[in-house]
Amino acid sequence: MEHDEELKTIFIEEAKACIESVFQQLSVWSENLSDKSVIREILIQFHTLKGSAKLVNQNIIADSVHQLEQVFKIINDKDIDVGLSLHGKLLYAIDYILNLVENFESNIENNEGLNILDAITEDIENCSNLESAKENSELDSIFLEEAEEIHNELTQCAHLLNNENYSQDTIQTIKRLLHTLKGAANLTEHKDLGHFTHSIEEFVDTNLITKKDISSQYFKIFESSLDTIYTYILSLQSNSKKPDFPKDLNSL
Repeated sequence: MEHDEELKTIFIEEAKACIESVFQQLSVWSENLSDKSVIREILIQFHTLKGSAKLVNQNIIADSVHQLEQVFKIINDKDIDVGLSLHGKLLYAIDYILNLVENFESNIENNEGLNILDAITEDIENCSNLESAKENSELDSIFLEEAEEIHNELTQCAHLLNNENYSQDTIQTIKRLLHTLKGAANLTEHKDLGHFTHSIEEFVDTNLITKKDISSQYFKIFESSLDTIYTYILSLQSNSKKPDFPKDLNSL
């Protein structure tokens, strides 16, 4: 227990230092939004913070930082004019992550992470010089790597549930992973996958509520939906025809 508290204290100090550094970089950036040289330093801080959060099992913080990290990578890789509106939303996102860290410090449970992808997608799409993210091979490579990793984690969760290791923690992990995949898909213009993942989120919320449900047809539908996601990922990797997503999961 003392060891856990020591790790927590170290994490809090390091997290606040990282966030303070990001705030400083954003302040410098606001003076010249066309100069993206500060983004490299911001990404270094995010990478450190994300890794530290995982070490203390603060997955909501880690996932929130990961989402914001992806946004900055897109801004850096694409020729995007960052206006005051987008810059303000990025500041809000950093402040939200700081609030998550302070909740952890005060032993307040974080039940909901940052949904920055949905919050700024419209701003990014409205940038006049933004090309389709789908046409950017580097961005697609990042997305595919993340999507495959999320699918593997979802499959592991399904394996746990199917072996009578049902727990609400596993269900919450599934919902968190689906939410992350949905956001990444929508941001990279794979909106068909985003819509399908959203329907799985709703299905899990409605039908995988108790241990009894895991032995039912509902769980088989959930497993089939993961197979469909994997088929979609494979089609993108091989540039082959993408599968048609079912309008109703019950048809799987």
